[in-house]
Amino acid sequence: MVPTTRANAVIPPRKNAWPWKLNSAGAIAQNEAVRANKYLGRAQWRRWSEYHRRSCAETKIHFVKLLGYAALGSQVTVVELFDQIVVGADVEAVGILQAASEEQGVLIHTGTKVTQITATKAALTLTCEGEFEGPIKADAIIQAVGRRANGALVEVDAAGISVDGSSVITVDKSCRTVQPHIFAIGDVTGNPILAHRATHQGHVAAEVASGHAAALDTDLIPSVAYTSPELAWVGMTAAQAKQAGRAHKTTSFPWAASGRNLSSGGGNGLTKLVYDPDTLQILGVTLVGTNAGELLAELVLAMELGATIQDVALTVHAHPTLSETVAFAAERALGTLTDL
Repeated sequence: MVPTTRANAVIPPRKNAWPWKLNSAGAIAQNEAVRANKYLGRAQWRRWSEYHRRSCAETKIHFVKLLGYAALGSQVTVVELFDQIVVGADVEAVGILQAASEEQGVLIHTGTKVTQITATKAALTLTCEGEFEGPIKADAIIQAVGRRANGALVEVDAAGISVDGSSVITVDKSCRTVQPHIFAIGDVTGNPILAHRATHQGHVAAEVASGHAAALDTDLIPSVAYTSPELAWVGMTAAQAKQAGRAHKTTSFPWAASGRNLSSGGGNGLTKLVYDPDTLQILGVTLVGTNAGELLAELVLAMELGATIQDVALTVHAHPTLSETVAFAAERALGTLTDL
């Protein structure tokens, strides 16, 4: 038995009643946003992102939807309770993404909380407090505060399996629950709620159920924000390594020095590696730039195999390619870089 149910959008608590799905007032739940085609190219979009701390994986999906509306001509404003638009991701890389988004016309208010929403036939008005305190008027709102697991809906308690307060079913690295003949995969097993994680869990569960040895390292689940530019990461950021008390250093290479990026019309970007200063083992990676997500697999594999920045630096990368920025960042840490 392998229970799996799709996660639901988190609905923030509110004091005043107002419509949460698309209707005449124009309030939209995050999972309904793609269907709201009538607002494309003209709407004043507002994103309400507060109350619940989300994983990076949850945040990225909601933000890319909004950038999509902006690219199609809608005016978009992002209201974010925390101090950066992608919570938990590398601060420097997120800063590059935010600057690019603002250049595209997206208005961003971080450190801001929505305290009230008033709906009329003419518009929706958000009352805010924090770094931005002015009222915001909009034709439509996407409330995007993350997704919640639905483990309780499967009624697994009848099988002797319990869920935690977040409706998550606990599994081991083999995706096995406390009942050895029952596995769980996907959203019901908690964060990160990502399709490729769920797919890999399915493979692992099938292998183990068939008598083979298999496991999933949840620390190496890649994440990609399909924004413009893309933001991609895996493993620890420098801030997370510091919080964990892990010795670390960082090295980076700016895409402004990449011939392929410049000749392709790419904008600002960055390849950043976090590594152990003693062993040179790679602890984490963040990339931001055009098609950054396409570069991530090399580094996920490197980390999976325990590779060092020296291994990456000594691997020949074709020239001119964006993948060179990975080798250049590693070379920079070793003091052998000649391309900057």
